[in-house]
Amino acid sequence: MELLKNLFIILHLPKRAGNVGSVARVMKNFGTKNLRIITNKKIIETFEAKKMAVHADDILSKAEVFSELTSALADLNIVIGTTGKKHKESPERLNLRELEKILKLLHKNKIGILFGPEDRGLSGDELSYCNYAIT
Repeated sequence: MELLKNLFIILHLPKRAGNVGSVARVMKNFGTKNLRIITNKKIIETFEAKKMAVHADDILSKAEVFSELTSALADLNIVIGTTGKKHKESPERLNLRELEKILKLLHKNKIGILFGPEDRGLSGDELSYCNYAIT
């Protein structure tokens, strides 16, 4: 679990507080603790987020909130964007075996996995900040 201290889950402009809580719960179940959220709302303090977090209140309370994407990514060595779409300027796409190789670098690198808004996902511009993409 020591390796997971260098893994960051980043939610860019989440729309639903319940989804933020659900992400915190999944993170807790997998032993990941670093949640970053790009939002201008107090989405993590809502009843819905706390209700869906179920035993992951500590993840929500320690989540870092940023006002812009670049700030949330600034100290990370590798950023992996999630997308279901093909974008013209999309970063290199990884399959699961390649992703496993990247995650093995956690011992000496801060790695972020970036998720876009629920209604549209990451745009091509937002993906341009990523080193890799996964679908």
